[in-house]
Amino acid sequence: MRAFEPVAEGWSSALEPWEREAVVDMLSQVEDLLLSDAARAPSPAPLYTGSRVGESPRDHEILVSLDFAVQEPTGPARPTGPAGRHQAGGRDTAPTGPAPLTPAGAPGSAGTASGHDGATSRHDGPGNGVGDGSPFPPRLPALEALLPDASEDPDLAVDVASVTRDRLRAMKTERIGAVLAELQEPSGRDGTVLVRRGEEGAWLGALNDTRLVLATFLGIHSARDAERVHALAWHGVPAAKGTRAHGRRVAALSYEMLTWWQESLLCVLLGRSPGA
Repeated sequence: MRAFEPVAEGWSSALEPWEREAVVDMLSQVEDLLLSDAARAPSPAPLYTGSRVGESPRDHEILVSLDFAVQEPTGPARPTGPAGRHQAGGRDTAPTGPAPLTPAGAPGSAGTASGHDGATSRHDGPGNGVGDGSPFPPRLPALEALLPDASEDPDLAVDVASVTRDRLRAMKTERIGAVLAELQEPSGRDGTVLVRRGEEGAWLGALNDTRLVLATFLGIHSARDAERVHALAWHGVPAAKGTRAHGRRVAALSYEMLTWWQESLLCVLLGRSPGA
């Protein structure tokens, strides 16, 4: 694996076939994770365009003319949309939605992470997952890192999650797909991997998402954790295949490799040499 270097079309890096396969495998697993979350997502509620309780004919005409769509009310006290927000203490608050979901520990996971280093899951209470009557599956720690809540307020996060989460998932899936296409069929000179000008943001984002999933598995929440993983990758005692120890060392090596490769791209974009 060579560091990225500038070329006429953008930036290129030479990888051995096995190195490309390794990176493809890592990104493909993140893509599968995002797609599996989309498959589990609940179907959107049907839109309700009739008059609501207490709405005058004139109000209804105005809302219809503005193409104002609201969801089907589930009860007399649960209208949705801006006009249906409840007042509490003189401020608007979102209607109470489903309780925040509890992330399930992924097999072999050493902890949870969010999109920011050092942050851990807020949803660490019991229940609200599969097996306790909830219609939603529990959020895996890696998914919680990839698709964080839009707000620190759990009720508000639930209220906007259906929009924000779908858009974020679609964006991340699209950019990973674009990176995978280049890795599987390199378009650079002499078979090098090419990051075209204008696509560097998608590459940095896709590589960072993949590192984030690996960091979640490895339990990296601080600089000290990162140093521990570095030591495991380069000085760890080899373990038998199929064991948990072997899996963690492979993940540590993958994290180190992907981190170095991403940093080499970032350095060339900033006009610096790797390691400077």
